[in-house]
Amino acid sequence: DIPPLGELPTDLVASAKQIIAEAQEVLEHRMSFLGSGLLDYGPEIDWLRDPVTGYRWPTGLHFDIQVADLDTADDAKRVWELSRRHQLLTLARASRLDPEEADSYLSEMGAQLESWIDANPVGQTINWTNAMEAGIRAANWLTALAIADPVRLPADTLDRVTRCLQRHGRFIENHLEGTPRLRSNHFVGDLLGLSMLGASIQGDPKARTWLENSERWLPREVKQQVYEDGCDFEASLPYHGLVLEMFVLTMRSLTGAGRPVDPETVDRLRSMVNVAVAVRHPD
Repeated sequence: DIPPLGELPTDLVASAKQIIAEAQEVLEHRMSFLGSGLLDYGPEIDWLRDPVTGYRWPTGLHFDIQVADLDTADDAKRVWELSRRHQLLTLARASRLDPEEADSYLSEMGAQLESWIDANPVGQTINWTNAMEAGIRAANWLTALAIADPVRLPADTLDRVTRCLQRHGRFIENHLEGTPRLRSNHFVGDLLGLSMLGASIQGDPKARTWLENSERWLPREVKQQVYEDGCDFEASLPYHGLVLEMFVLTMRSLTGAGRPVDPETVDRLRSMVNVAVAVRHPD
């Protein structure tokens, strides 16, 4: 629940105004990712184009698409970040903070969802070249819809989004990123997507399987990827933060679906939080 701006505690007002300002930029298709500063995506967002270099990734089977070319400055991460849909979270939050403009924010949410689905058939673009992207994207879509008022979106849009999310789950399930010998933050991204999809989609027989697998895999991955002192095994502070967020969101999905997480796993995640606190600078 996010109250309107006028009902917020004083300490949160500045941040709320920043969210509203960012949402206004999103309405104009001006967005910033990975420290880029505002980039203008034009009247129609091209979901396959690098906004910095102008290169547009081809369509085709995802395993035939070349993700990286070290001889160019093209960067798939710029396209992936746009398609992860952080901007939908901004629009959803703004629709709660600024009710008078909610229709504009929700209309843009619906338009971006429809546009992305049109441009990205499952398994056919750069945005399907790894399951982690699908997992994070699904998590952001579901969270944005939970924050916003989805009944104010057109029914056919919600139907298309639901069907696309079902396909996300099947894609992730069939393209899990890991082996018995090595799994990393990518597998945690897969786990995040499956847990949230399993907890959110009603009436799909696959959803129960995704939830059951997530319940089984979360303790295993926390034990394997997090040392007893709470440090992520990849020895990277940014990855520590990313993995911690994904583990905690997975845990919230499971507990919210009535599947409690064992105390040992919760304690290991608590240790991860303690590490994150310890390495932060005062500012």
